[in-house]
Parts: sequence; C-alpha cells; structure tokens
Amino acid sequence: MLLIIEFLSGAVAGIALGRWVRSYSFGWVINALVGGIGGLILEWPTTRVLGLGRFIGPVGNVVGLTPAILIGSIVVGLLGGLILVLLAGLQERSYEPEIDTGKAKVTRCRAMSIGSSLSFWS
Repeated sequence: MLLIIEFLSGAVAGIALGRWVRSYSFGWVINALVGGIGGLILEWPTTRVLGLGRFIGPVGNVVGLTPAILIGSIVVGLLGGLILVLLAGLQERSYEPEIDTGKAKVTRCRAMSIGSSLSFWS
C-alpha cells in the first residue's frame, strides 16, 4: 500500500517539475515514470536514517497505516520524484550538441525562465 502511495506521489512531483521547468521535461508520461521510480528509490534509504524511519514505517509495515506514516510516505515520494527527475533533466541538458560557428565552439543551452514556465497558471 505504501509503495503505491510513494510511486504516485513521486509521479505527481515528476509531472509538476516537468510543467514548471520545461527545460527538464521529457513529456508527462516519462516524467511520471521517472518520478515514481524516484519515489520508490528514496524510500529504502529513508527507512534506515535514524529518526526518520518511524515516519515511513518498516518496509514490511506490520504496524499499520497511521497518519504519520501516510504523510511521511507522501513526502518521501514527492522528494524522491523531484530529485530523480531533476537529476535526469540535468543529465539530459549536459549532452546538448555543440554548434560550430567557425570562430569558436558555442554550446547551445536552453535558458531556464521561471516566468515563462509558470504561464499555465494564468
């Protein structure tokens, strides 16, 4: 149950990051898959951090579903999805092709404009 919650919250974070920062977007389906995987990946190290494991619950989760565990799983899924989509976007941006102008090699980069990426709010 908690793994599904973490996958879905990671997928939501991936889609949201792709919509807010278009230069890191791979399309909403890929963003959702990468974010969901990130939400699942971050769950395992978080359960082993001292003091945070009680907010995620054990991996087998024999305790049950408490509000603290539910909120902790959602937060971990959101952070994991956000981190993995951000890392994938940074990796994709590092492979931008170079343009040969004859004088010097210029690396083409996409400018990240927060104002234009938040245009869907208006």
